[in-house]
Amino acid sequence: MTEGPLRVSVTTRGGFAAGVVGAGPARVVDTRGLTAAQDVELRRLLRAASAEPGPSGGPGPGGPGGGGRPADVATYTVTVEPGGPVLRATDLDLSEALAELIDWIEGHAAGQQ
Repeated sequence: MTEGPLRVSVTTRGGFAAGVVGAGPARVVDTRGLTAAQDVELRRLLRAASAEPGPSGGPGPGGPGGGGRPADVATYTVTVEPGGPVLRATDLDLSEALAELIDWIEGHAAGQQ
């Protein structure tokens, strides 16, 4: 992950409300709009979420996902730009660290819109 400015987004697909409200827009945090303390916290959360093994056993949350899972399961994708990781998980395999990162992004994205 780069030391320069980051743009971190969260998208959610599926879940109980998907048929009613759709996927909705990505929630985005740009580090250029954060305080120094918030920037440090976001990067700490990103490192923690990236360090955990994903559901496929590979580095970081994620993996190809796929068929066979219930229709009411949400899929979360966290994308870090530029050149950062893409973290993926579902309700069934969402780690505590990735859940904390998603909550943080969702809480801070509203203040940047």
